[in-house]
Formats: sequence, structure tokens, C-alpha cells
Amino acid sequence: MHFVIFLHIQLSFAFPLFTTCASVLGRTSSAIQTSNPSFSLYASNRDQGSCSPWCEISSLPAAKLTVILPAYNEESRIQETINQYGTYLTESQIWGRDRGRWCEILVVDDGSTDDTISAVHQCSQRIKGVEITCLSLEQNEGKGSAVARGIHAVRSGYNLQNSENTGIILVADADGSGDIQYLDSMMSELSSLVQSSMDGMNDDNVLPWETKAMIVGNRDGNTSLSRIITRWGFRKLVKIICGDLQVDDTQCGFKMMTLNAGLTLYSELNLKRWTHDVEVLYRAKELGVPVTGMNIGWVDKEGSKLASTLGETIYMSGIMLSEIIFMRIQYIFGRWVV
Repeated sequence: MHFVIFLHIQLSFAFPLFTTCASVLGRTSSAIQTSNPSFSLYASNRDQGSCSPWCEISSLPAAKLTVILPAYNEESRIQETINQYGTYLTESQIWGRDRGRWCEILVVDDGSTDDTISAVHQCSQRIKGVEITCLSLEQNEGKGSAVARGIHAVRSGYNLQNSENTGIILVADADGSGDIQYLDSMMSELSSLVQSSMDGMNDDNVLPWETKAMIVGNRDGNTSLSRIITRWGFRKLVKIICGDLQVDDTQCGFKMMTLNAGLTLYSELNLKRWTHDVEVLYRAKELGVPVTGMNIGWVDKEGSKLASTLGETIYMSGIMLSEIIFMRIQYIFGRWVV
């Protein structure tokens, strides 16, 4: 009875329409390539030597990292983010080793109408030591759809190289709000989560990074009091609607996962825009994919595409909650399946 009353209130507050925009097939403006296709994207620590920098963050075999940046009309901010992330990766002894063959940055342009693509290409010509590519969608499909497109593009790149799906994905916001300095700590947490999953398996033929696991950032940093309050309220309501999703901050745009986890959780999303994070975590819960959260550095940047004032934040939160309620109903009645 309480849930019905809550449902009525939320539906009255938010949009009465629960429609999801249909995605339009995109096309790539550049392909994911490596300078040496014969180079193994998956190697044991023994192959790299006992003193490999990788051993500082993981006892598992090394794997390649792809940073996915979904971007829509970000020409004024994307270069700063790529410069910041690219510099960190190239100067890192862990990710910048072997002339950057262990990392790449993939920008997914979500149908931008400005010069986002040109800005990305300028960075790819200027920054050396890390591969920077751009996947361009013909029309705007939403952040969730853009991330899903990027993950499938990474998988396609591995298939071209006849390599296993053993990569690591870091999803981050195009404005660089998430602190890249937390990358190694997040990688260590993901490694521990994968190891725990492996300990519970009886299949010795499964490679560690073929398992499914995800780490979600918990935004800890410079933000306004109004955003803290609305985020807290939103999280509480999401927990009431969807149950425990294993993390405190469902909407954080800084997430790390194994490639196979990304392929499973982001394929054929029903919520393709701002609320896609909740569906991803709901799927993880239903499928038993291990997920955990960790605090990361975060700075809210000016120019948010979602909301910039308290009134806009409350309004958008209402819309997002209505979509989440709709999602929950669809799964309850079997109209959507995991």
C-alpha cells in the first residue's frame, strides 16, 4: 500500500510520459587500431618480469585499459579532460609502459552539433604515448547508449586482433569531474573483486579478466550543499524502488569494469539517457555481477548538461525517478527482461 501511494506521488510529480527515445544506428569516424596487432593485450606478470610496475596494483595478469568518454557538445571542455587524462596515462609507469600499448582513450561523440569531433582529433595529433580515437554517432542517442556503443567498439577491436575479451573499461564524464589520480586505486579494487570471484569458481579455464565485476565511484569532493541534499534524497528513493544496488552513489559517472561486465550490463539498455546507471546496477544485482563502490575525488564542473540550478536539479530528479519507477514496473511484469 505504501509503495502504491509513493508511486502515485512520484508519477504526479514527474513527466506523465514514459517513453524512451529510439536509438539510431551510428557510425564510426575512426577505427580502434593498435600500432602492432601482434602485441599481446593480455600478459602474465611473469612475462613482464618480476619487477613490473603492474604488480604494484594487481597480482593478476596485466590487461589493457580503455577510458571511454561519452561526449555531447563538449568542444569547450573535452580537450582539457583528454589533456589531463592523457598526461596522467603517458607519465604513469603502469599505464604508460611499452609506449602506451596498455591504454587508450575512446571518445564517443553522441551526435554533437558543435566541433567536439574536431577538438578530439586535435588532441590525438598533439598527445603522444596514448592512442586517442573518436567514435561518432549520427544522432544523439543518450549517455547510456553512447557508453554501450563505446564498449561494443572496444570488443570489436579485440576481435580484429583475435584476442580474448580481457580488457578493462573506465567510463568517465567528458568534463573530467572524476579525478584520474584514483585510477590505480580503483584498478586495485577491481583486481581484488575479480580475485574474490575467481576463488568461488570451479572452472580453471576461465581467465581472470574474463569474469564480470564493476567498481563504482562514490563522489567525494567539491560540491554544493544543494547537490549533496538532492543526491542523498535521490539515492534513498532509488533504494526504496529498486532495493540495495550494492553502492551508495548510483549516478556517479566514474566507473571501472571488466569488458565482459560492460558487454553484459550495457547491452540493449532500455533507459538510454541519464537514468541508465540505475538500470545497469539493477541488472548487475539480478545477474549476480559483483559490484562495489569506493570514494573518489570529484569536482562538479560548470556547464552541466543535466541541471545547473537547484530548481532544475529537483525537476530533473523528478523526471529521473519517474523513469526508474517505470523501469521497475516493466521488470516486475516481465515486459523487460535482464
